[in-house]
This record gives sequence, structure tokens and C-alpha cells, in this order.
Amino acid sequence: MLHITNGDVVVERMRDGGLPGEYLPWRDVLHEGPVPLTSSLAELSSIRARYLAECGYGEEAALAADFRNRDAMLSNDSGQDEIVLWFEHDLYDQLQLLQVLDGLAVRSPGGAAVSLVIVGAYPGIVRFVGLGQLSAEQVVGLLDTRVPATAEHFAAAGHAWSAFRQPTPVALAELLESNSRLLQYLGVAVQRLLEELPSAENGLSRTERTALGAIAQGVEHPRAIFAELQAAEPHPFMGDWPFWRILDALTRGPEPLLMMAGGNAFSYPPGGPDGFVFDTQRLQITLAGREVLENRRDAVKLRMIDRWLGGTHLLPDKVWRWNGENQRLVAPS
Repeated sequence: MLHITNGDVVVERMRDGGLPGEYLPWRDVLHEGPVPLTSSLAELSSIRARYLAECGYGEEAALAADFRNRDAMLSNDSGQDEIVLWFEHDLYDQLQLLQVLDGLAVRSPGGAAVSLVIVGAYPGIVRFVGLGQLSAEQVVGLLDTRVPATAEHFAAAGHAWSAFRQPTPVALAELLESNSRLLQYLGVAVQRLLEELPSAENGLSRTERTALGAIAQGVEHPRAIFAELQAAEPHPFMGDWPFWRILDALTRGPEPLLMMAGGNAFSYPPGGPDGFVFDTQRLQITLAGREVLENRRDAVKLRMIDRWLGGTHLLPDKVWRWNGENQRLVAPS
């Protein structure tokens, strides 16, 4: 039995609980950086390894090797009687689930059976945010709730995975109308992803708007700002390192929206000898930041945007936006 899940914390719970089989953590933040259409999984994995290395998540060679080993386990299931996919309801997990199901769909006929443990709640936990909240015994107990992945699951996931990787977000937005009963958490995850597009009102993503709002209210230290973000998310999906990159980007450009108290440059990531320095940094909103937050200026026009959302590359002359009021895309003008 092969267990594929969203990261190393859940794998630890499985091991501690004595869950039999092999474990494969799916280590990729697919809501960040380029995920374009490619001719093969290997080509996409190469793009992802390069991007993650540029973000400081590891050495490109090591990341690429990890992806090759991961992809090999996905495509060659000989010796496995069953593959169990363990994923949650948030955006981070739902994108991983789509990629894994799409990858498993192209196997040769007669491969291992695939089953799903997709969790959006747990008895007794008021605010369920992930499998990492559970004990090893609770995680292992969820194995009995698994359901078979059908041809319809694979088809729905393949369609959604392709939509996510298109060069425009049009097909992605169309998924909001699908309300798939098979992938019951996909619609909410897709809507949250679209909210990471620059808004039609002020050019801020939802994450940027939450961060600026917290800082405008006097929350200054990076970890405290991140805690405000997590509290504001019904289904938290973003890790702290991607968030530090967003804060850093807000301090840059001809008219930054944030600045450091004292005029220093924002320093990240945390850890090592600079951990104390990171924790004591104080971020402040600039005049431009307040004007953007009040919808009096456009963040896109104040910065040279160069960002990916799945397969969509947002550039100054190609900015797709999201209108939160009417839940519609706004095409580049």
C-alpha cells in the first residue's frame, strides 16, 4: 500500500500510528509560481524545481532529484495493491490532489487500485485546518473512511488540472460553475485561488489586502501579521515562507506599499543567526499603501507585476483581475 499525502507532518503521524505501507509526501506549493502546460510531468517538475530553488527552498539539483523520485513512484506502482490519497479541503491540498489524480490517470491499465481520504472536518474539532491537528491514532483511523477513486474522479481532476495550467484563468473561473460532487472542496479552493489575482478595486490580492489591513491597524511584526492572515482564512493554505516573499514584494518598487521602521530592508527568511532580527522587525504601511487600501490608487500601476498563477503569467501588459463584488474575471484592457 502506498500513501500519498500533503507533507512530512502527516507522514510522521502515519509512521507513529503504525500505518502499514510506503509513504510519499507531495512537497510542492502549487499555488505559487509557474505551473504551465507542458508535454510531460518531467518537464513540469523541472520548471517547479527551478522556481522553488529561486525562492530559496533548496538547491535546484536536490529538488529536481526529489521530484524525479516522487514522479517515479507515482508512475510505477508495481508491487502496490492500493494507492491511498490523503488530502485536505484547502487550496494547497486541492491543487496537489488534482496533480496526483491527473498523474495516476495515465498509468497502464491494471495498476493498483486508488482510493481517497479527503478530509474537511473532524468530530470534536471546531476549526479543522488540517490532518496535522490529529493524533497518530486519529489519522490512522481515517483509513477506514476511504472511498474508491472512479473514472469520473480522474476525468474531473484532469479537467480541473488542465484549467489551472491554461495561459489565461478563464477556464479556471468556469470551474466555479461546475460544483463537482466528486471533488466537493474544489469550488471553494478555486475561488480562493482566483482571489489571489489583483483585485479590480485596487490591484491587491486577497493575501496582500489582509496583510496591509493588519499592518494599518498596528500589527507590526512578521509572525504576528502571518497569524492575522491565518485567522482570517476559513481554510488556511499558505505557509509562512511564501508569505514572507509577499511581504518583501510589498516593500519594493518605485512606490512601496510597506516600509521597515528605521528604513532598513526587510530581511527574510527566519532561522539561523538572524532569527531574532527577523522576529523583531517592524513593518509600517506607507502613504501609497494606505491610498491603495482605501481604493484611491491601483497597486498594479505602482509596481512592475511579474507573477504566475498556475499557467497564467501576470505582466504589466497582461493583468487579469478578479472582481470580488460580482465574482467575475476582468480581462486585460
